[in-house]
Amino acid sequence: MTYYIDYPAQSGQSIYDIAIQVYGSAEGAILLLKDNPHISLNSDLNGTILKVRQELTPNIPDIATAKWFRTQQVIVNNADNPNDYADAWLTESELQWLTEEGLFWNL
Repeated sequence: MTYYIDYPAQSGQSIYDIAIQVYGSAEGAILLLKDNPHISLNSDLNGTILKVRQELTPNIPDIATAKWFRTQQVIVNNADNPNDYADAWLTESELQWLTEEGLFWNL
């Protein structure tokens, strides 16, 4: 049996922000959609109460990251981010960004 906790979406949080926060990865959006049939990828979630799986089972995309966010009580919210990094990707070293052109951008 799956047990759930209620998660109140914060102003500006997207389904991907919430998925990262509660499941450790944006891939968790699939679980959010499955468990909350009243929302979609484009829903305005501000104030919406979402069902979030209480237990972190192997089908959770990134258990270690999810545990960190849950214990640190960090709110993931990229709507308030003044920087637009849509065309860059963080490398594993977390020291550089790689642009779509394949060039490194030092932070």
